[in-house]
Amino acid sequence: MEKEIIVNDSGEVIIISDTVKIIPKNAFRRCTKVSKIIIPESVYKIEDGAFEDCISLIKLNIPKSVKCIGRRICSNCISLQAINVDPANANYYSEDGVLFDRNLKKLLYCPGKMPGNIEDCVYKVPDDIKIIGRFAFSDCHLLTKIIISDTVETIEEFAFSDYLRTCPGSTQKDLNTLNGPEIAEKLRNHLQELIIGMGVKKIEPDICKDCQELLFITIKTLSPPPLVQQENSKYFLFGSSIMPTVIHVPVGSIYKTEPIWKEYAERMIEDVK
Repeated sequence: MEKEIIVNDSGEVIIISDTVKIIPKNAFRRCTKVSKIIIPESVYKIEDGAFEDCISLIKLNIPKSVKCIGRRICSNCISLQAINVDPANANYYSEDGVLFDRNLKKLLYCPGKMPGNIEDCVYKVPDDIKIIGRFAFSDCHLLTKIIISDTVETIEEFAFSDYLRTCPGSTQKDLNTLNGPEIAEKLRNHLQELIIGMGVKKIEPDICKDCQELLFITIKTLSPPPLVQQENSKYFLFGSSIMPTVIHVPVGSIYKTEPIWKEYAERMIEDVK
């Protein structure tokens, strides 16, 4: 890969050669000075964590040629404002800088820094989305409220979790070394309210793990969606952390007696109409 990239004198811009077809896993991990990466039309695959910890990267443009994008390609890119996909791409698209899978109708990744794209630190998932992806919002340290549309059917594990606390490799020492202690603290998850729409049918484990400022979850669907339990784990929504989250559920629902959900009965208030 070294012979197939061009880096400017300041180290802030990376130009990938048009002979490159695959950007490998962790290819540019911890390239902390890089603010711009130019991906050619020859690239059809971007593997897991390709741009992880590129803390100065502001925007990422994905060409129409890309057919496969791995998980968390921009994790801990604290300056990232938007991922922009070429409108001609048949597999992926972007809206307000958020990355989506066109075919699966899946929200893949929301950048951590979205100036101008959110109002009052609130984000509403578009109405045609069916799946919230794994770790989709876990870098969104500016958001305090997320509203999930009624079309969403599945919420994958760790969707809203605090990645910097949840990911085993992200120790406090690593964070301080990479970002400095003051920045590391600002990167903590500040989500306070989560509203889950009427259409949710499946919730995977630990969707709000380590969201230590989360105060309210509102669930609009009358029938409790199944909570997928991890093997040998008693934690379902929040992970092992104890948080004062109140769960608002529909009036007359059976959440307080439903398996797994009843573990949170003391937190529940039946006031959703």
